[in-house]
Amino acid sequence: MDEDDSIPRAPGGRKLARFLTRLTKPAFKARGFFAGAVLTRWPEVVGAELARMSAPERLHFPKGAAANATLTLRVAPGYAPDIQHLEPLIVERINVFYGFHAVGRLKLVHGPLPVPPPKPVSSSVPLDSAAEERLIAMTAGIADPGLRAQMQRLGRSLSRRKETRESCG
Repeated sequence: MDEDDSIPRAPGGRKLARFLTRLTKPAFKARGFFAGAVLTRWPEVVGAELARMSAPERLHFPKGAAANATLTLRVAPGYAPDIQHLEPLIVERINVFYGFHAVGRLKLVHGPLPVPPPKPVSSSVPLDSAAEERLIAMTAGIADPGLRAQMQRLGRSLSRRKETRESCG
C-alpha cells in the first residue's frame, strides 16, 4: 500500500492546469504577480511585437495599496526608447487584461530576454501517391473545402504515425 493511498481521489482524470496553478502561485506571488497569467500570456497582453522586445519581471504595489503598481520590465538592448514611448499603451493593455487599474507605471531594466523554447519541427514527409489518392478519395464527399483540407491534413498525419510505428517494430 502506497502512502498516497490515503488521499481521496475523484474518479477520472484531472486537468494538469489545476495542479500547475497551485504549484506556480507562490512563485508568481513572490514576484508580485497575483495572477500569473500576465507572465504566461505576455504576448497576448501586449502584442507579439512588444513581447519580442520585453518581458515582465516584477509587479510592486505601493504599501497598503491594491492599484497603481510599478511593473518592472526587462527590455532587450536597444529597445528601451521604443518601450518608454509606448508606456501608456502598454500600461493600458495590462490594465485591460487585469480588469482594473493594476499598473500605474513601468520601470525598465536593460538586459537580455529569456530565450524562448524552440518550436517543434514538424516532419512533413509526403505520402506515396497511392496513399495520397486513397486519402483524397476518402475525403471527396466532404462539401466544405476547409473541413476537407483539415481532414486530409489529419489523415496525412495519422498515416505518417502509422508508418513510423510499423517501421520501428
